[in-house]
Amino acid sequence: MEIACRELITDCRPRRLEFDSESDRSNFLAIKLSEKVIGRIPFSFNPIRTGSTVTVSKPGLQGILSSLDSGKITSKAWADFISNRIVPDNVKGPVVTNISACATGLFSFVRGAMLLTNDECDICLAGAAEATLHPFVVGGFKRMGVISKTRPRPFDKNRDGFVPAEGGAVALLMREADAVSEGIKSVAKILGWAMMQSDSNPVSVKENEHNIVELIQLALTNAEIKKQDLAYIHLHGTGTKQNDIAEAKALRIIFDKKNIFIPASSTKALTGHCLGAAGAVETIITIEFLKNGMAPASFGLEDIDPECQCDCILQNNMRLQKSIGIILSYGFGGQMAALVIEAEK
Repeated sequence: MEIACRELITDCRPRRLEFDSESDRSNFLAIKLSEKVIGRIPFSFNPIRTGSTVTVSKPGLQGILSSLDSGKITSKAWADFISNRIVPDNVKGPVVTNISACATGLFSFVRGAMLLTNDECDICLAGAAEATLHPFVVGGFKRMGVISKTRPRPFDKNRDGFVPAEGGAVALLMREADAVSEGIKSVAKILGWAMMQSDSNPVSVKENEHNIVELIQLALTNAEIKKQDLAYIHLHGTGTKQNDIAEAKALRIIFDKKNIFIPASSTKALTGHCLGAAGAVETIITIEFLKNGMAPASFGLEDIDPECQCDCILQNNMRLQKSIGIILSYGFGGQMAALVIEAEK
C-alpha cells in the first residue's frame, strides 16, 4: 500500500504522492505496487496462470492532461490512454479492469476473488491506484461541491466535503488450499461480497439509505454470516452532507433498530479520499486494525451531526474481540460494493 498521508488532516490541501513519471502516474503506481507484490511470491510456488484485476479509475487521464499542459502529446501518454496496460510483463492470465469510480478498489478485489472461484487463474493481483490530482480533476470535484474548504470530518455537523488524495493498494489473492499447501500464511480471508447499482441520483446517495441496507444484507448473505458476527464496519464516510446521512440512516435500520451494536467508522480524515483507490486502501487498513484487535474512531469527528447520530459510529477507539469486518464503497454513477473479510491474527 502507498498513500500520500498517514496522519490526521487538518487543512483542505489535496494530498499528492511525491513522484513523477513519463507515463500516466496512476498506471505507473499500479504497476510498481503490482511488481512489489509479485516480488514477494515464494519461489517454490510457480503458478501457470497469473491474473490481474488491478485497475485505475481514470485510465490514462493524468498522462494526457500533463501532455496537454506541456503542449505536446507524447506517444507514451497516448498509449497509456488507449491501452490501459497496467500489469507487469509476467502477468499472462486474465486481465480484467473494473472502472467503477470511487468503488473501483472494492470491485477489483471482488472480481479477483471471482476469477479464482471460477478457476480462471491460480493467483490474482487485485487492487487499485489513483494518482490523478491534476487541477482539471480537482476542479471538477469542486464544481460538484464535494471538496472540503476546511478539513475532512466525516459525520460531523460542520463537515463540508472530502480532501482528495493519491494512493493505492495491491494484494495477492489465492485459494486457501494452495496457500496451505505452499506454507504461505495469509493475512486475511475474503468471506463474501456484494455489488450493485444504486437507483439514486448519479452523483449522490441522498435519501437512498435503503440501497446501502440492501448492499450490506447481500454481502452478509453471500458471506454466510450474521450481523452479530461482524467485528467492525469501515464506512465510505466521505464527509459530504448527503453520503454521511444516508450511511448513518442505513446503520440505524440494520443495527440500532435491532439492538445490535457493531462499531463503525471512516478513516478518510487520515488518508484523504483516495478516490478510485479508496476501497483497496481501506481494505488493507481494515485488515491491520482487525489484526490488532482495534476499531478506530471516526477520525476528524468532534461534534456529530444529529442527522448522523447512530450508536454504531465511533468517536473513540474501541478494543475488538472478533476479527470479521466489512468495507463499504460507493462511486459517482451509482456503483456500490461491499467486501467481507476476516483477518488472520
